[in-house]
Amino acid sequence: METPFAPFRRALARIALASLIPLPSLTNGAETLSRFVPIQGGTFYRGAPAAGRERVQLRVEDFEILDHPVTNAEYRQFVAATGHPPPPHWIDGQIPAGKDGHPVIFVNRADVRRFLEWLSAKDGRICRLPTSAEFEYAASGGPADRIFPWGSEPPAGRANYDPKGDRPFNRWQDFLQPAAALQPNAFGLHGMSGNVWQMVITRADPAIATFRYRIDDPPLLESAVMGGSWARTVDYLRRGATEGVGPGIRYPDAGFRPVRAPAGADWRV
Repeated sequence: METPFAPFRRALARIALASLIPLPSLTNGAETLSRFVPIQGGTFYRGAPAAGRERVQLRVEDFEILDHPVTNAEYRQFVAATGHPPPPHWIDGQIPAGKDGHPVIFVNRADVRRFLEWLSAKDGRICRLPTSAEFEYAASGGPADRIFPWGSEPPAGRANYDPKGDRPFNRWQDFLQPAAALQPNAFGLHGMSGNVWQMVITRADPAIATFRYRIDDPPLLESAVMGGSWARTVDYLRRGATEGVGPGIRYPDAGFRPVRAPAGADWRV
């Protein structure tokens, strides 16, 4: 049962999330990235089910989420439009051969923030990174008893991960797969587990955020990633598994996907 303060806290969280990027003018624009999937909000129990462990119930509101991690080809639109530096593995500013449809990697929080500012202004809707709760809710595909986004079956053939824990970290060219290479989950989302870590927001609620002295830029406080990657073992594919990547670091197994305000919604308030 919700407490009397729950609606107020959700409103505070929406304000905090909107503050993570400058607000666009909300005019109807052409859709820059296609294949956003509407997710109806609801309550869910956090984390993979485990014997003897109590799970916390959370609620998320309606949102839209890209059905795949942002690809090199999609990121190239942003680089071309803004002059933002391309990822360092693009030789002479060019996407590596045959990798247009692969997730963009070697990007950090500053790069992603600038991309989301550009996307929000271009589309006329607020776009941001998902909260950890939104990501887990979308990854689960609905049912509360799933260990992985597809269910409880072993991940072989269902996710791109490191079965033995021996994949060299500098061999991304050999192991990274296209963003929509494998079957989607029940919500129609590709790559919610494995292939690339995906950046999420964990400090969305100002009522519970830890105080940080002289830090004014919220993205600089964020480091959480979810979903596992091609370079991680099966444990990191489990529902709710979270790791930390410094906001300024660019990794060969970390990417991102945006969420977007539903049509008619105003995330500015």
